[in-house]
Amino acid sequence: RQLADTLSEAQINGLGDNPTWNQIRSYAQANNSTDRVNYSLYDADSRLKYSVNALGFVCEYVYDNNGSVISKIEYDREISLSETYSEQTVRDGLTRVGQGSDTRVTRYVYNGQNRLRFTINAMGYASENIYDNMGNVLRTIHYVDKPELNNDFTIDAVDGVLQDLRQNEQNR
Repeated sequence: RQLADTLSEAQINGLGDNPTWNQIRSYAQANNSTDRVNYSLYDADSRLKYSVNALGFVCEYVYDNNGSVISKIEYDREISLSETYSEQTVRDGLTRVGQGSDTRVTRYVYNGQNRLRFTINAMGYASENIYDNMGNVLRTIHYVDKPELNNDFTIDAVDGVLQDLRQNEQNR
């Protein structure tokens, strides 16, 4: 929650060097009509499923069977802020407003050890993590050209498409 109230200089000076949370709250009170409230909604496995910002814009997280995020969807249309948020009301709100052309989707692709190998950002550009034998990231390659993935985000498909891009040193 971002409180809309601001503290005056006199109030700030009156708090001293190490104010407690209760001291600060005594000056700045919550006000549902003016404060900015962000919501985080979790699935049955306690993973972040949706975040809804103060303007009603939604970010959705999709997971694989290992519990790793495989996509992050940032919707370009806001949902109603007058509802009580639950996973179902957010899903219903997204169904009502639809997905616009400016919705951004980032994809994450993992290797057999469940380590992030590739990221395809919302603009379609790829980055690749290279690991050592201990599982530490040695380097990350950001490719200049967009790979032609045709909505196939399996590790084999992404790795295969990036083979050609890897050959060109100027593409990194």
